[in-house]
Amino acid sequence: MIKERRGNVRVESNLDVALYYNSLVLLSCRARDISPDGVFVDTGGQSLPQNAKIDVRFEVNTDGQYQHHQLQAEVMHIEDQGIGLKFAHTDYSSFVSVVNMFAVS
Repeated sequence: MIKERRGNVRVESNLDVALYYNSLVLLSCRARDISPDGVFVDTGGQSLPQNAKIDVRFEVNTDGQYQHHQLQAEVMHIEDQGIGLKFAHTDYSSFVSVVNMFAVS
């Protein structure tokens, strides 16, 4: 049995995200589950290196207006269908948007 190492519970998601690594952009990615600390992203079979530092970009509809957000993250684990990322929380408004997703879920 694998011991759970996350500090927060993740919830299911279908949030569209874009991942940026150096000059590489992985499009059509979807967050499968998310927490204030991280996200598992279905990458459609595309992969990134373990411990890679990347940017996660997404948008959230707030009161009919889309707000664009970006968080830095690190690749923590890699699976056939996607990658597990840990957020660095360098962008406060984006972090708050992720946390607020849990207030309404």
